[in-house]
Amino acid sequence: MYSIGALISITLVRALNINFSLNSIRRLLLRTMETFYQYLFSPSVPDIKSRKEIKFYIHNKLHILKVGEFSPRTTLNEYIRKTLYLTGTKEMCREGGCGVCIVAATAKHPVTKKLVTFTVNSCLVSLFSCHDWKITTVEGVSSKNPDKPDVPIYHKVQDALVQFSGTQCGFCSSGMIVSMYTMLNEKSNVTMKEIENSFGGNICRCTGYRPILAAFKSLASDADKSLIGDYPDIEDTIPCKLKEDCKNECQNGCQIGENVSFCLDYGAGKWYKVYKISEITQLFKMYPSSTYMLVSGNTAKGVYPDPPDKDLYIDITSIEELLTHTLTNDKLEVGANMSLTEVMELFYKIGGENKTFSYLTKMADHIDLIATVPVRNIGSLAGNLSTKHEHHEFPSDVFLILETVGAVITIVDSQMKQATLSVADYVNTDMYQKVMTKITLKPLDDKYKYESYKIMPRAQNAHALVNAGFLLQFGDDEKVTSARIVYGCINPSFIHASKTENYLKDKNIFDNAILQEALKTLDSELNPDHILPDPSPTFRKKLAISLFFKYILSISKDDQINPRNRSGGQKLTRAISKGTQDFDTNQSLYPLTQPIPKLEAYAQVSGRAEYIMDMPDRPDQLYGALVLAKAKAYSSITSIDKEEALKLPGVVAFFDKSDIPGKNAFSGFLPVVEELFCDGTVKYYNQPVGIIIAESQALAEKAAELIKISYTPSGTEPLYTIREVLKKNDQSRLTIGKVLEPTRKGTDVKHVIKGSYQSGMQYHYHMETLCCSVVPTEDGLDVFPGAQWMDLTQAAIAANLNMDANKINIAIRRLGGAYGAKITRDYGTMGGNEDMLNEIVELVRSGYLVDTFKVTPFSVKTDMHTNTWCRAPGTTEGLGLIETIFEHASYITNIDGMKLRTSNMDVNQHPKLIKFCDDMIKWADVNGRKMEIQTFNTENRWRKKGIAVVPMAYPFTPFGNYYVLVSIYQIDGTVSISHGGVEMGQGINTKVAQVCAHVFGIPLDKVNVKPSNNLISPNTLPTGGSVTSESVCFALLKAADILNKRMMPVKAKLVDPTWLQVVQECHKEGINLNSSYKFDPKEVDEYTIYAVVATEVEIDILTGLYQLTRVDLMEDTGESMSPLVDIGQVEGAFIMGQGLWTTEEIIIDNEGQIVTNRTWTYKPPGIKDIPIDFRVQFPKNNPNPLGVLNSKATAEPPLCLTCCIPFAIRNAVASARRELGENIEKWYPVDGPSTVENTFLNCLHDYKNYTL
Repeated sequence: MYSIGALISITLVRALNINFSLNSIRRLLLRTMETFYQYLFSPSVPDIKSRKEIKFYIHNKLHILKVGEFSPRTTLNEYIRKTLYLTGTKEMCREGGCGVCIVAATAKHPVTKKLVTFTVNSCLVSLFSCHDWKITTVEGVSSKNPDKPDVPIYHKVQDALVQFSGTQCGFCSSGMIVSMYTMLNEKSNVTMKEIENSFGGNICRCTGYRPILAAFKSLASDADKSLIGDYPDIEDTIPCKLKEDCKNECQNGCQIGENVSFCLDYGAGKWYKVYKISEITQLFKMYPSSTYMLVSGNTAKGVYPDPPDKDLYIDITSIEELLTHTLTNDKLEVGANMSLTEVMELFYKIGGENKTFSYLTKMADHIDLIATVPVRNIGSLAGNLSTKHEHHEFPSDVFLILETVGAVITIVDSQMKQATLSVADYVNTDMYQKVMTKITLKPLDDKYKYESYKIMPRAQNAHALVNAGFLLQFGDDEKVTSARIVYGCINPSFIHASKTENYLKDKNIFDNAILQEALKTLDSELNPDHILPDPSPTFRKKLAISLFFKYILSISKDDQINPRNRSGGQKLTRAISKGTQDFDTNQSLYPLTQPIPKLEAYAQVSGRAEYIMDMPDRPDQLYGALVLAKAKAYSSITSIDKEEALKLPGVVAFFDKSDIPGKNAFSGFLPVVEELFCDGTVKYYNQPVGIIIAESQALAEKAAELIKISYTPSGTEPLYTIREVLKKNDQSRLTIGKVLEPTRKGTDVKHVIKGSYQSGMQYHYHMETLCCSVVPTEDGLDVFPGAQWMDLTQAAIAANLNMDANKINIAIRRLGGAYGAKITRDYGTMGGNEDMLNEIVELVRSGYLVDTFKVTPFSVKTDMHTNTWCRAPGTTEGLGLIETIFEHASYITNIDGMKLRTSNMDVNQHPKLIKFCDDMIKWADVNGRKMEIQTFNTENRWRKKGIAVVPMAYPFTPFGNYYVLVSIYQIDGTVSISHGGVEMGQGINTKVAQVCAHVFGIPLDKVNVKPSNNLISPNTLPTGGSVTSESVCFALLKAADILNKRMMPVKAKLVDPTWLQVVQECHKEGINLNSSYKFDPKEVDEYTIYAVVATEVEIDILTGLYQLTRVDLMEDTGESMSPLVDIGQVEGAFIMGQGLWTTEEIIIDNEGQIVTNRTWTYKPPGIKDIPIDFRVQFPKNNPNPLGVLNSKATAEPPLCLTCCIPFAIRNAVASARRELGENIEKWYPVDGPSTVENTFLNCLHDYKNYTL
């Protein structure tokens, strides 16, 4: 063995061949010391034992993992899905932003030593963090049935979600189930309010959330059982088997693991699990120059998704010193690594019990707005602050509120030397080999007034647009003695409004002159930066000033403030949401028209429903990842360097356009060709250039980033939007469509109204991402695509591979949402394959007299990617356009908007629409509520309400060529169906099964629907346009009619036979018990779908935040074949449209890149954004004689109605604008979504108008 001196000498000698500099010498000495310490403490720090495996339980089964097979980058989600094939836990965003990956974890709390169960995002949690955990996935929520092993015993949470029809595509259901299951196991008396507040991290694109909330709130301790159903008592807590030698069910006092520190050497680095701060500092000494990460929740990965690998990972989650708190009369010390959830609970408790710490309650309210429950469960104070330390632009709410109250951070270095510093100083302190240990907060008496704000694009699970904290201290004379004004989201270096803080000292802020001077000072020192996709600097500056004014209003006494201004100081508070669904059924037709859950619902809530990405891996399976062009349109690719990517072990190949054996296009048989891979000239930013093939998906994605592409820029400047094209006046990019010409012209023109209207793009946000599995077979390829169009998929593959179409076998069981995204991409621009101009013009007609209309539609070619259908394509834009015109005209003419509309309706053609409008006015008490709103707006300067009503006549034209095949089995009389539609959450399988059971007169459980495939259903058109369910049901009726006619003579011979007897006798006589039929649109008639909606909003003018307080929606569904399915379609479509018009803003940078392309930046509505009061009615006694079985389509029309939301917002904003003078125009254009920024700015804020 070397002596220590010899070891150091050898290290120095080996380093002699490097070029020396001061830095290199320093690094050399550090490495020498590191080697020295490793020698001293080899193999590790005393009391830190080396381990070669980690262990944890999943569903009470022990898993022991060899460390060398995994790394800290391996997530719990990867292990669950790819190693165990427990695919009920899904994968989508990998950022903790969608909720499909949520699982429950049970562990021993390091302080209380009790078992605690909490939800986590498995996509964020490192597998190494799971040591000694017990993990429950959705598969573990149900219990095994000893009598029927293939049918589990469902938990009440699963039963509730099914019975309340809370699943559609089902992709989000597992996360929903586990979240609610964990709540019930941790707290037996969960309230409806707690439930409604706990699902911000669970996104659902299908249902609109209402039925999910109804299901879960039915299990609340304060649920109104008469309204939302009755369910059994809550079960006992989750059984736990976390100790290695645990042979029996855990009893009270069960211990999990032992508090023994350990080291995992996984080859490329080391993972340490420690239980003392001193162990961290010992590791710092042992590795003085190593890169490291102190691991707690790892939730920063959701914001900064690909951090560099470290030499060391130190798991500090079990250090008791970092997790305790101490409360005395003069301070509260909080362990820096306490989770945000624990801090919230602590702050609520102490704030409610201690007057001088009452401000903690407001801080807890603010923490509740940070991220989501699963993120807060493992994300810590120190972790959040560390993210701010590393990324100064990070809009940390923890940093903001702690700095506002003057909290003090305690840190220790590698020598265990303590230091204290302010939160503001912390972010600029070198924290290498230092540990944050605690945060100290001081008591504040009633002379201090604290408040903080977080303004977000939606109610939950979003980072701040602007956040602010204010703390003023007042003397006995009510003058300010000290001030702390802290802002986030201004620019990375801005923290305190120091000039304003200094100005306020010894001033009476409740004097309007002083207030104005303070606002002027604030205005002078706020200088926001602008980095897309952040909101504009103008908005952020004005909002920051407005928040200070709001704060002053909130602390003003009654005699200091105008009563009309009082509500301006209050935050919007949301009541517990509720909903009613009013529809009719015909019991004589059951199971047809019967309100039943979807057929697949139990499979979805138990994790047994298989999606494409859930299919088991096959031996030698490979994975692909697209390589994208990172350059402007018109750039030329000069070279592609794939060497670095192909060097990675496990990377198999890179293919580009030159490797395609057939046609370089994905458009199949469509007339306009669009490249599969770039041919050399970039058509748009992120155009696919090629594809990397590797042995895992993660490896393929990593390798794709290593492909180096060189470009030569073009002199042609790309045009990304319609407005840019029009401004350029490039006529070559415009193609005129069919013009709607007027047949008469009015002679009594009193107003000429000009305006503009813009409806932007919307991301489909299907929870199952685009994916495809392809298996080579002896006769070709078995293809399992995430597609709504089997035929085009088959055609595209055949063309790409130069392969016969009959060798390509397409099969699709279900999709995890689609909304048009999984059809094809080429539509809507000049030269595209699908021109939606006709749909736009048809909805411009709606139910109106159009003999004076002239509509000239154009398609415009931009230099963005071509778009695809998105739920209600063209029709949404068309109805939005005509309704915007009517709404604008009502402002100019001062005529009631509904009266203006009904006066222009075609009474002869659409009498039902007039009736529905009258019914809506009465049912929703629109006139009475308008008067109440007027009174409210008169009494409140900074809080406004608005209401809008929108009618719709939606022309519905059947199309398609969908096949249906029906087979009856003589064994037991059961029936199987396969059809040419694609089940993607819209309930097509449920409807077709109900129709089948009805026409055969058999129980519904005798009917089974098989996956769709291109053998039984060749050449079919896409599933979309709200048409497929009806069309398939019609084909089913015809196929069943064929069978009934065949069976009728046999049945006539039998005396009162059962269904099975008839079937078996037919079989004996050789009757063909299989039939098929292809839908022909010529066999059914066109009809019109009528609907009316009334929408009410309340806006906080000083923030731009709004609440959708009530929606009354009436849709003409005829005689619904499946009312719960149709209700779900209506509610889900409406909430998707709400996102289009409010929160879902797509932002493009000057390169043509969409920068709102992840859950961190793109925000569809969440569970607390939906209407507080959501009422849906299907008119009764309203059969549709032109529809299939008297029904009407439902999936898309409700989305069109959501243009009423921006109208209601404008109605409220008009009241605020009216406050500024009669010469101010009350209307402002519909220009994309009415975001918080758009709404706030259009209230025309000027701080000079801010008076008490």
